[in-house]
Amino acid sequence: MINKIESDESVSLKSSAQPASEEEEGHCFVQETLPRHAPQIQEERAVKRVASISVKDFKQEFFKKDLPVIITGVMDGWPALRLWRDLRYLRDKFGHRTVPVELGRIAGGQKLDGWREEAMLMERLISEYLIPSNIACLKEQSMDDKDVAYLAQHALFDQLTQLQKDFEVPEYCECGAVEGMNAWLGTAGTVTPLHHDSADNILAQAVGYKYIRLYHPQETRNLYVNKSGRQSLALTVPGQVNCEFPDFDRFPLLQQANYEEAILRPGDMLFIPSKHWHYVRSLTPSFSVNFWF
Repeated sequence: MINKIESDESVSLKSSAQPASEEEEGHCFVQETLPRHAPQIQEERAVKRVASISVKDFKQEFFKKDLPVIITGVMDGWPALRLWRDLRYLRDKFGHRTVPVELGRIAGGQKLDGWREEAMLMERLISEYLIPSNIACLKEQSMDDKDVAYLAQHALFDQLTQLQKDFEVPEYCECGAVEGMNAWLGTAGTVTPLHHDSADNILAQAVGYKYIRLYHPQETRNLYVNKSGRQSLALTVPGQVNCEFPDFDRFPLLQQANYEEAILRPGDMLFIPSKHWHYVRSLTPSFSVNFWF
Protein backbone atom coordinates (compact mmCIF):
# COMPACT_ATOMS: atom_id res chain seq x y z
CA MET A 1 0.00 0.00 0.00
CA ILE A 2 1.25 3.48 -0.83
CA ASN A 3 1.45 5.58 2.32
CA LYS A 4 2.66 8.99 1.19
CA ILE A 5 -0.34 10.65 -0.44
CA GLU A 6 -0.37 14.38 0.22
CA SER A 7 -3.30 16.19 1.84
CA ASP A 8 -4.96 19.42 0.78
CA GLU A 9 -2.66 21.32 3.13
CA SER A 10 0.45 20.12 1.27
CA VAL A 11 2.35 22.40 -1.06
CA SER A 12 0.83 21.98 -4.52
CA LEU A 13 2.15 22.61 -7.99
CA LYS A 14 0.24 23.84 -11.00
CA SER A 15 -1.03 21.13 -13.30
CA SER A 16 1.06 20.67 -16.41
CA ALA A 17 -1.95 19.49 -18.40
CA GLN A 18 -1.52 19.96 -22.12
CA PRO A 19 -4.33 21.32 -24.30
CA ALA A 20 -6.81 18.61 -25.25
CA SER A 21 -6.64 17.09 -28.70
CA GLU A 22 -9.65 17.54 -30.97
CA GLU A 23 -10.71 13.94 -30.38
CA GLU A 24 -10.24 14.21 -26.63
CA GLU A 25 -12.13 17.52 -26.49
CA GLY A 26 -15.23 15.86 -27.85
CA HIS A 27 -15.05 12.73 -25.69
CA CYS A 28 -14.38 13.93 -22.16
CA PHE A 29 -17.96 13.49 -20.95
CA VAL A 30 -18.74 10.01 -19.65
CA GLN A 31 -21.79 8.65 -21.46
CA GLU A 32 -25.23 8.97 -19.86
CA THR A 33 -26.86 6.10 -21.75
CA LEU A 34 -26.57 2.42 -20.89
CA PRO A 35 -23.76 0.77 -22.92
CA ARG A 36 -24.95 -1.69 -25.55
CA HIS A 37 -22.57 -4.33 -24.18
CA ALA A 38 -24.11 -4.19 -20.69
CA PRO A 39 -25.22 -7.54 -19.23
CA GLN A 40 -28.92 -8.36 -19.45
CA ILE A 41 -30.39 -8.35 -15.94
CA GLN A 42 -32.66 -11.29 -15.25
CA GLU A 43 -35.93 -9.99 -13.87
CA GLU A 44 -36.21 -12.70 -11.23
CA ARG A 45 -32.73 -11.80 -9.93
CA ALA A 46 -32.99 -8.01 -10.13
CA VAL A 47 -32.27 -5.99 -6.98
CA LYS A 48 -35.41 -4.12 -5.93
CA ARG A 49 -35.58 -0.40 -6.79
CA VAL A 50 -37.43 2.25 -4.78
CA ALA A 51 -37.66 6.03 -5.22
CA SER A 52 -36.59 8.45 -2.47
CA ILE A 53 -37.74 6.25 0.40
CA SER A 54 -37.88 7.82 3.87
CA VAL A 55 -35.30 6.88 6.48
CA LYS A 56 -38.04 5.34 8.63
CA ASP A 57 -39.32 3.14 5.80
CA PHE A 58 -35.79 2.24 4.71
CA LYS A 59 -34.98 1.11 8.23
CA GLN A 60 -38.12 -1.00 8.58
CA GLU A 61 -38.27 -2.50 5.08
CA PHE A 62 -34.60 -3.06 4.24
CA PHE A 63 -32.06 -2.20 6.95
CA LYS A 64 -33.56 -4.34 9.74
CA LYS A 65 -34.25 -7.19 7.30
CA ASP A 66 -30.77 -7.12 5.72
CA LEU A 67 -32.25 -6.73 2.24
CA PRO A 68 -30.32 -5.02 -0.58
CA VAL A 69 -32.11 -2.18 -2.36
CA ILE A 70 -31.37 0.47 -4.95
CA ILE A 71 -32.68 3.91 -4.00
CA THR A 72 -33.21 6.44 -6.77
CA GLY A 73 -33.84 10.19 -6.71
CA VAL A 74 -31.84 10.95 -3.57
CA MET A 75 -28.71 12.03 -5.45
CA ASP A 76 -30.48 14.29 -7.96
CA GLY A 77 -29.22 17.45 -6.26
CA TRP A 78 -25.58 16.35 -6.03
CA PRO A 79 -23.26 18.62 -8.06
CA ALA A 80 -21.06 15.51 -8.48
CA LEU A 81 -23.43 14.05 -11.08
CA ARG A 82 -22.79 17.05 -13.32
CA LEU A 83 -19.24 18.12 -12.43
CA TRP A 84 -17.50 14.75 -12.18
CA ARG A 85 -18.93 13.52 -15.49
CA ASP A 86 -16.56 15.95 -17.27
CA LEU A 87 -13.19 14.26 -16.79
CA ARG A 88 -11.45 17.56 -17.47
CA TYR A 89 -12.98 19.03 -14.31
CA LEU A 90 -11.09 16.59 -12.12
CA ARG A 91 -7.92 16.83 -14.19
CA ASP A 92 -7.82 20.63 -14.36
CA LYS A 93 -8.70 21.13 -10.70
CA PHE A 94 -6.70 18.31 -9.10
CA GLY A 95 -4.27 17.20 -11.81
CA HIS A 96 -1.22 18.04 -9.67
CA ARG A 97 -2.30 15.75 -6.81
CA THR A 98 -0.79 12.29 -6.32
CA VAL A 99 -3.09 9.29 -5.82
CA PRO A 100 -2.64 5.48 -5.52
CA VAL A 101 -3.76 3.61 -8.64
CA GLU A 102 -4.05 -0.10 -9.41
CA LEU A 103 -2.90 -0.92 -12.95
CA GLY A 104 -3.14 -4.05 -15.05
CA ARG A 105 -5.08 -5.94 -17.67
CA ILE A 106 -8.29 -7.93 -17.63
CA ALA A 107 -9.48 -10.38 -20.28
CA GLY A 108 -12.88 -12.07 -20.14
CA GLY A 109 -13.43 -10.56 -16.72
CA GLN A 110 -10.29 -12.24 -15.40
CA LYS A 111 -7.28 -10.40 -14.04
CA LEU A 112 -4.09 -11.21 -15.91
CA ASP A 113 -0.61 -11.35 -14.40
CA GLY A 114 1.35 -8.18 -13.84
CA TRP A 115 -1.03 -6.17 -11.67
CA ARG A 116 0.65 -3.47 -9.64
CA GLU A 117 -0.03 -0.29 -7.67
CA GLU A 118 1.58 3.04 -8.51
CA ALA A 119 1.45 6.54 -7.10
CA MET A 120 0.66 8.88 -9.97
CA LEU A 121 -0.61 12.37 -10.65
CA MET A 122 -4.36 12.67 -11.09
CA GLU A 123 -3.56 14.30 -14.44
CA ARG A 124 -1.89 11.12 -15.68
CA LEU A 125 -4.70 8.88 -14.42
CA ILE A 126 -7.25 10.92 -16.35
CA SER A 127 -5.27 11.74 -19.50
CA GLU A 128 -3.60 8.37 -20.04
CA TYR A 129 -6.31 6.03 -18.79
CA LEU A 130 -9.78 7.48 -18.14
CA ILE A 131 -10.18 9.63 -21.26
CA PRO A 132 -8.86 6.92 -23.66
CA SER A 133 -11.15 4.41 -21.93
CA ASN A 134 -14.08 6.77 -22.37
CA ILE A 135 -13.29 7.24 -26.07
CA ALA A 136 -13.15 3.45 -26.50
CA CYS A 137 -16.51 3.05 -24.76
CA LEU A 138 -18.15 5.74 -26.87
CA LYS A 139 -16.85 3.94 -29.95
CA GLU A 140 -18.11 0.63 -28.50
CA GLN A 141 -14.69 -0.98 -28.61
CA SER A 142 -13.98 -4.08 -26.52
CA MET A 143 -12.29 -3.58 -23.15
CA ASP A 144 -10.70 -7.04 -23.17
CA ASP A 145 -6.91 -7.12 -22.94
CA LYS A 146 -6.67 -3.35 -22.49
CA ASP A 147 -4.89 -1.54 -19.69
CA VAL A 148 -7.26 -0.58 -16.89
CA ALA A 149 -6.64 1.74 -13.97
CA TYR A 150 -8.44 1.95 -10.66
CA LEU A 151 -8.23 4.39 -7.78
CA ALA A 152 -9.98 1.97 -5.44
CA GLN A 153 -11.15 2.30 -1.83
CA HIS A 154 -9.18 5.49 -1.30
CA ALA A 155 -10.00 8.23 1.23
CA LEU A 156 -9.87 10.78 -1.58
CA PHE A 157 -12.25 13.19 0.13
CA ASP A 158 -9.92 13.55 3.10
CA GLN A 159 -7.12 14.30 0.65
CA LEU A 160 -9.09 16.57 -1.72
CA THR A 161 -11.51 18.16 0.73
CA GLN A 162 -12.97 20.48 -1.92
CA LEU A 163 -14.76 17.49 -3.41
CA GLN A 164 -16.85 17.11 -0.27
CA LYS A 165 -19.09 19.97 -1.34
CA ASP A 166 -20.12 18.00 -4.44
CA PHE A 167 -22.12 15.38 -2.53
CA GLU A 168 -23.87 14.65 0.77
CA VAL A 169 -23.63 11.79 3.25
CA PRO A 170 -26.88 9.83 2.72
CA GLU A 171 -29.36 10.25 5.53
CA TYR A 172 -29.81 6.48 5.57
CA CYS A 173 -26.44 6.25 7.29
CA GLU A 174 -28.26 7.56 10.37
CA CYS A 175 -29.23 3.94 10.96
CA GLY A 176 -25.67 3.52 12.21
CA ALA A 177 -22.53 5.65 12.48
CA VAL A 178 -20.41 6.42 9.42
CA GLU A 179 -17.21 4.39 9.76
CA GLY A 180 -15.59 5.21 6.42
CA MET A 181 -16.08 7.03 3.14
CA ASN A 182 -14.13 6.07 0.02
CA ALA A 183 -13.76 6.97 -3.64
CA TRP A 184 -13.75 4.46 -6.49
CA LEU A 185 -12.57 6.09 -9.73
CA GLY A 186 -11.49 4.05 -12.71
CA THR A 187 -11.67 3.03 -16.32
CA ALA A 188 -14.13 0.66 -17.91
CA GLY A 189 -13.23 -2.95 -17.16
CA THR A 190 -12.15 -2.49 -13.55
CA VAL A 191 -13.28 -5.26 -11.22
CA THR A 192 -13.78 -5.43 -7.48
CA PRO A 193 -13.54 -9.13 -6.64
CA LEU A 194 -16.29 -10.96 -4.76
CA HIS A 195 -15.98 -10.06 -1.08
CA HIS A 196 -18.01 -8.92 1.89
CA ASP A 197 -17.70 -6.13 4.44
CA SER A 198 -18.24 -6.26 8.19
CA ALA A 199 -20.20 -2.99 8.08
CA ASP A 200 -23.35 -2.00 6.24
CA ASN A 201 -22.58 -0.18 3.02
CA ILE A 202 -24.17 2.39 0.73
CA LEU A 203 -22.60 2.60 -2.72
CA ALA A 204 -23.53 5.84 -4.51
CA GLN A 205 -22.99 5.88 -8.28
CA ALA A 206 -22.13 9.42 -9.40
CA VAL A 207 -20.69 8.81 -12.88
CA GLY A 208 -20.85 5.89 -15.30
CA TYR A 209 -22.30 2.38 -15.08
CA LYS A 210 -21.41 -0.69 -13.02
CA TYR A 211 -22.61 -4.27 -13.00
CA ILE A 212 -23.23 -5.59 -9.46
CA ARG A 213 -23.80 -9.12 -8.24
CA LEU A 214 -24.78 -9.91 -4.64
CA TYR A 215 -24.93 -13.18 -2.71
CA HIS A 216 -26.64 -13.69 0.64
CA PRO A 217 -24.34 -14.92 3.45
CA GLN A 218 -26.15 -18.27 3.30
CA GLU A 219 -24.50 -18.85 -0.10
CA THR A 220 -20.99 -18.77 1.38
CA ARG A 221 -20.70 -22.55 1.20
CA ASN A 222 -21.06 -22.35 -2.61
CA LEU A 223 -18.56 -19.56 -3.23
CA TYR A 224 -15.19 -21.23 -2.59
CA VAL A 225 -14.09 -18.71 0.02
CA ASN A 226 -10.61 -18.84 1.47
CA LYS A 227 -9.84 -20.49 4.77
CA SER A 228 -10.37 -17.32 6.78
CA GLY A 229 -13.99 -17.24 5.55
CA ARG A 230 -13.71 -13.50 5.09
CA GLN A 231 -13.04 -13.11 1.38
CA SER A 232 -13.59 -15.10 -1.75
CA LEU A 233 -10.66 -16.14 -3.91
CA ALA A 234 -12.43 -14.56 -6.88
CA LEU A 235 -9.92 -12.77 -9.09
CA THR A 236 -7.27 -12.49 -6.38
CA VAL A 237 -5.21 -15.14 -8.15
CA PRO A 238 -5.30 -15.70 -11.94
CA GLY A 239 -7.41 -18.72 -12.77
CA GLN A 240 -9.40 -18.73 -9.53
CA VAL A 241 -13.15 -18.26 -9.06
CA ASN A 242 -14.88 -15.61 -11.13
CA CYS A 243 -18.57 -15.47 -10.27
CA GLU A 244 -19.60 -13.58 -13.43
CA PHE A 245 -17.65 -15.77 -15.86
CA PRO A 246 -17.45 -19.04 -13.92
CA ASP A 247 -15.69 -22.28 -14.76
CA PHE A 248 -18.32 -24.74 -13.57
CA ASP A 249 -16.07 -27.71 -14.30
CA ARG A 250 -13.61 -26.46 -11.69
CA PHE A 251 -16.14 -24.83 -9.37
CA PRO A 252 -19.43 -26.75 -9.72
CA LEU A 253 -20.99 -25.42 -6.50
CA LEU A 254 -21.28 -21.99 -8.12
CA GLN A 255 -24.19 -23.35 -10.14
CA GLN A 256 -26.13 -23.75 -6.89
CA ALA A 257 -25.42 -20.23 -5.61
CA ASN A 258 -28.43 -17.90 -5.78
CA TYR A 259 -27.72 -14.24 -6.35
CA GLU A 260 -29.22 -10.82 -7.07
CA GLU A 261 -27.88 -8.49 -9.72
CA ALA A 262 -28.22 -4.94 -10.99
CA ILE A 263 -26.71 -2.29 -13.18
CA LEU A 264 -25.98 0.84 -11.22
CA ARG A 265 -26.73 3.98 -13.19
CA PRO A 266 -25.70 7.57 -12.43
CA GLY A 267 -27.80 8.67 -9.47
CA ASP A 268 -28.40 5.14 -8.12
CA MET A 269 -27.68 4.44 -4.45
CA LEU A 270 -27.26 0.76 -3.51
CA PHE A 271 -27.63 -0.51 0.04
CA ILE A 272 -25.42 -3.57 0.65
CA PRO A 273 -26.10 -5.20 4.05
CA SER A 274 -23.08 -6.31 6.04
CA LYS A 275 -21.76 -9.80 5.29
CA HIS A 276 -23.44 -9.86 1.86
CA TRP A 277 -20.97 -10.94 -0.81
CA HIS A 278 -20.70 -8.50 -3.70
CA TYR A 279 -18.84 -8.32 -7.00
CA VAL A 280 -18.52 -5.16 -9.11
CA ARG A 281 -17.45 -4.59 -12.73
CA SER A 282 -17.31 -1.15 -14.37
CA LEU A 283 -18.98 -0.99 -17.78
CA THR A 284 -17.74 2.55 -18.48
CA PRO A 285 -15.34 4.94 -16.77
CA SER A 286 -16.91 5.29 -13.35
CA PHE A 287 -16.81 7.39 -10.19
CA SER A 288 -18.52 5.98 -7.09
CA VAL A 289 -18.58 6.87 -3.40
CA ASN A 290 -19.21 4.33 -0.67
CA PHE A 291 -20.22 4.91 2.92
CA TRP A 292 -19.70 2.24 5.60
CA PHE A 293 -21.95 2.62 8.62
